[in-house]
Amino acid sequence: MPLWRLGKVRESLTVSSEAYKKRVLMYLGAKDYYLIAGSDVEGTFADSILTKKGERQEYWMEVKATGISLGDNSFLTQLAKYLSTYLSKTPNNRFRMIIACYKLTNVALFEKVYERLERDAIDALLGNVLSASSPIDKLVIENASREDIIGFFEDTIIIESDIKGLDIAEAKVKPDPPAKPTLPDAEYAAEVLNKFGDVSPSTFEYEDAYDNLLWKDSEDKILLDNIKKVKRESRRLTRERSEDAISWNVFRYLEKHDLIPSFLRLVTTNHGDSSEVIYWSYSQKEKSRWSVLDRAREEFGEEIKRSSEPDIIIRTSKALFFIEAKLTAGNKTKPSDEHNHKKYESGGDKWFSTVFKSTYDTIAITEKKYELMRFWLLGTWMANQLGLDFFLVNLVLSEREKDIESTFRIHIKENPKRKFIRITWEDIYQLILTNSLGKDRSMMINYFETKTIGYDQNGQLQKAFTIP
Repeated sequence: MPLWRLGKVRESLTVSSEAYKKRVLMYLGAKDYYLIAGSDVEGTFADSILTKKGERQEYWMEVKATGISLGDNSFLTQLAKYLSTYLSKTPNNRFRMIIACYKLTNVALFEKVYERLERDAIDALLGNVLSASSPIDKLVIENASREDIIGFFEDTIIIESDIKGLDIAEAKVKPDPPAKPTLPDAEYAAEVLNKFGDVSPSTFEYEDAYDNLLWKDSEDKILLDNIKKVKRESRRLTRERSEDAISWNVFRYLEKHDLIPSFLRLVTTNHGDSSEVIYWSYSQKEKSRWSVLDRAREEFGEEIKRSSEPDIIIRTSKALFFIEAKLTAGNKTKPSDEHNHKKYESGGDKWFSTVFKSTYDTIAITEKKYELMRFWLLGTWMANQLGLDFFLVNLVLSEREKDIESTFRIHIKENPKRKFIRITWEDIYQLILTNSLGKDRSMMINYFETKTIGYDQNGQLQKAFTIP
């Protein structure tokens, strides 16, 4: 979530709602947003619906000429309406919400929910939202996937400013962004902050997803366009902390430079040959969603639009690899509806009992390993159907999730044909450092050494990777 705090609130909260909304619209207009509908249009409950030049994306805006709080019951009722409407739309037709207000009450909570996407904070807020929602909105939200709900919060833009702050920010907006180097750095981020005011206190977002991607020649773009047709969520590619962007940058490099076998040797020496890399369920061989994954989703009661989607799948002649990539997010996840087990326990002729030691409730709810549980369940079943070994790889930063192997392995049944393993991004950096040649190697090394994951409390960009 971009959180745009446009200076300190210097004025009293006495401006009229219409006057404040007008100033917000003028500011956004200077940033190439334009109005396509207002609350006076029948069937529109948002204060304004906007889009942006060159985009089809809709932005639904709620304007408050006051402070807002995530503890305010009336605001939570409105939030439930927006969330329910968002979830009712197909993924390709979902809007991004804009909340504009004079002042945020408890900024730290907004950052936990909207910016850092902390699961416990979202769960607590969601409980309050459900309590404040209408029966119809509650039904829609309760039946939605956790990933879709998180997507709503992640896609929201929040603007906190008084009239003077909006005036100053509008004056700083220029028609063209500053020239950007190949990689994000503190100097560029400071320039964007100065000219655009759309950098949050802890991270930033690119206007164009391709600015966040290394591999974007014609062949890459064709592949990305095809991936986006089946990928459940693609807008996150613009975010500095995007796990999708780093997965593309790293694994597309490994694929283009025939380094997938070297990567697989980090997992097992018996990895097989003739690998196919499947990005977010898109099979390059089938030119569509991978049919084997779709069969597994159906077998265990998942709807395609709310289904399990590994970041990277690699299939070889001997094994199937699921790679779940993490950057700043952790592995703690649980279902949005704790009572809906789908067919996870009964599907595949009760395959769950074959590959797990613990119960569904223990793994998914108590231990909050819902996402890893689903990947282990579907992946082992798919590999068994294909006659392949299976490896679930949790790809993380070297300083994070250090105990994930021990904490997850106590719940699963491993054997020589199916294993769970933790690998770090820094392991891949070392692989590229020692096994790669050519000009692209220098670009990848530089990417690893300069990649950032937001600002610290002193406003300094933090390095993503621990590299000597």
